[in-house]
Amino acid sequence: MLFSAREPGPSPPLSAIRRSKIAGCRRFGPPPLSRTSMKRAFPLFLAGVTGLSACSDLSPVATGLGAGAPVSLNASEAPVEIVPGQIIVRFRPGAARSEIAQQHRAHKKSDMLLERTEILEVPVGEEAAIAAQLSKNPNVEFAETDEIMRVGPCETSVSCDLPNGDLALWKWDLHNTGTMDMALQGWGTVTTGKVDADIDWAETYDHLGPDFAGSAVIAILDTGIRTTHPAFAGKIVGGRRFLSDTVTVGTGNYTDDQGHGSHVAGIAASRGDVRIPGVAYGTNIKLLIGKVCNSAGSCPNSATANAIVWAANNGANVINMSLGAFGGNPDGTGSAAQQAAMQYALSKEVLPVCATGNDDNKPNGYTGGIGYPARFPECMAVGATSWSDTKASYSNYGAQIEISAPGGDGNSKGTAASFILAPLHSSNSYTWKTGTSMATPQVAGLAALLYATGMTRAADVRARMIQTADDLEAPGWDNRTGAGRINVYRAVTGKDPNAAPVAAPGSGYAGNKGVAVQFDGSASNDPNGKPVTFAWNFGDPASGAANSSTLATPAHTYLRAGSYMVTLTVTDAAGIASTTTTTAVIANIAPNVSAISGATLLLGERYTAAGSFADADPDTWTATVNYGDGTGTQGLALNGKSFSLSHGYAAAGTHTVLVTVADDDGGAGTSSASVTVMTPQQGIHATLIAAVGASGMNSGTVTALSAPLQAASESLDRGNRTAATEQMQAFINQVEAQVRSRQMTAAMGADFSARANRVIASINR
Repeated sequence: MLFSAREPGPSPPLSAIRRSKIAGCRRFGPPPLSRTSMKRAFPLFLAGVTGLSACSDLSPVATGLGAGAPVSLNASEAPVEIVPGQIIVRFRPGAARSEIAQQHRAHKKSDMLLERTEILEVPVGEEAAIAAQLSKNPNVEFAETDEIMRVGPCETSVSCDLPNGDLALWKWDLHNTGTMDMALQGWGTVTTGKVDADIDWAETYDHLGPDFAGSAVIAILDTGIRTTHPAFAGKIVGGRRFLSDTVTVGTGNYTDDQGHGSHVAGIAASRGDVRIPGVAYGTNIKLLIGKVCNSAGSCPNSATANAIVWAANNGANVINMSLGAFGGNPDGTGSAAQQAAMQYALSKEVLPVCATGNDDNKPNGYTGGIGYPARFPECMAVGATSWSDTKASYSNYGAQIEISAPGGDGNSKGTAASFILAPLHSSNSYTWKTGTSMATPQVAGLAALLYATGMTRAADVRARMIQTADDLEAPGWDNRTGAGRINVYRAVTGKDPNAAPVAAPGSGYAGNKGVAVQFDGSASNDPNGKPVTFAWNFGDPASGAANSSTLATPAHTYLRAGSYMVTLTVTDAAGIASTTTTTAVIANIAPNVSAISGATLLLGERYTAAGSFADADPDTWTATVNYGDGTGTQGLALNGKSFSLSHGYAAAGTHTVLVTVADDDGGAGTSSASVTVMTPQQGIHATLIAAVGASGMNSGTVTALSAPLQAASESLDRGNRTAATEQMQAFINQVEAQVRSRQMTAAMGADFSARANRVIASINR
């Protein structure tokens, strides 16, 4: 018989439990067992219990309760399965997709959510060959068969009637006291492996409190979810079906018809109270459901890749993938579409977490290795541990494993007590399952808590979980459990008993000689919340007493350029100290020369300009100038930080004037200007004939005024300066006559006369 379905009532007080027999099971009611804190006991609401039905790939454990032995899915031996008649292709930008597909007897079936990626229909039986051919096309980024990953079966069941709907804490993975009373199942008092072989969830609940309201979204890419299960009341924010089967693809239709997805989702984030705790228990931590696996537990890569992109675009912070296989491509690299989709997710600060697989059962000949997609560096690879804090017997291992979490394992009594309890898909009940599939959502739940408590970058969340894990086997990282088993309390709070303070002097300090550099050690802290003191050494002994400071955010002025090793020592109230170094790079400030003015001159006129420069350093400066006419670079006198330029050009042309000011530390600043020197003929045309033509006077006047100017230019071409001067004077006389007759304004006349006199002066120099 199954546990009967019951809707949960209000959360009971955190008191424990008296028992009365009914129907051969134990019924739990009010007191008298005292409760000291959440660390001791916290009730679970369970409407009913049905035992293990599915896990990541298999149950390696026979509990003695099921009708059949566990089914083994050994990915290292199983043949590669693919979706028949289709492949996944990602084209390069600008590729003629239809033409390329047709050349290979393929045509588009549908677009994928990953940009430039399509599912192509191909003849059945030729999928791998056509994918290989397309891979060689320079306009194709990748082409691959649509491999099917798996969630695999576990077959164990246990039943008992529980009319009042309250269950005691059977979640050893969240809080392991060393024993569990499981008389209700007929198992008596069960010794739960090793005390504290858990993720310290209860301590986290005490720290964050029952009203924790942090927000995050976990995407569960699996077999779907039982949307009506009380454990998920108010938790599901949306879902989508990604399978190309007889059911319409799209929003809705993501009901769990296999069992795996509901169980995984419940471990990650079932309803936010103490009776039905998922790891990410807060009421504002939600679930986004992508149904990528069918009722047989088959999960096409195309569905998973689409779902990853969809989840990243629809608010997910973390993506849980308790599914996998070894590489289905001929080169054994896994699905490029999945990898590209995960790269897209990471670009949006969404963290994928993946099960390593359940193949480590020696009769199947497994010799180590992580399955895809966990094998990809983009996905955080999660192994499983037992209630004894050891690697679960089935958990895959290898170089890619990053971290572990409780996934359950066998026990000497052959019961399911050592598995992981979570919601059932076929009723409002609960079930035990085991596998890396059960470990992975615990990591996803922790990641969601980290996002919900303020972290924003996927890399930081990933690093935080690794850095705060409980080391299990070889010191540091090992290829069996990675960094160790997650510790939710340490990851969320950053606290560890007797931990040394963290000295955080900052980095990237750079400044200029003679200018104060602001240092910031305010990120330094003590994990236990104790006050800390600061002791800085700026690596500048020449500065004497100023070389040290006890401030959290001091400033120091360096009088010499160079690279300095800066040391910060932080000491907590217990006298425990930590020292960290950083670097300050001090640069010399080069002189900044202000812009100098250029000029347009006539031969014989002198170029003059004034300039200045700025330099914050107390340096000694030298200056040079090159007038750009072949006379070479020459010294330039300085008057403080100012200078004057004066030069006569012997030839017409355009010249670049370059001023350089150098300090005594090798820094230099420059400023340049263009000087154009014209012949008298050029001056006549550029400054007078053009100006007259643009004056707006009538054409007869323009012609009359232009005639002596043109004659002057022609006289100069013949070398007759006297005639040219006379023609220029005739032009001036005409201008004056125009002004007197009021046919020209006085201002225009004065301007034309001045220009003409400049040309006359240039002619006669």
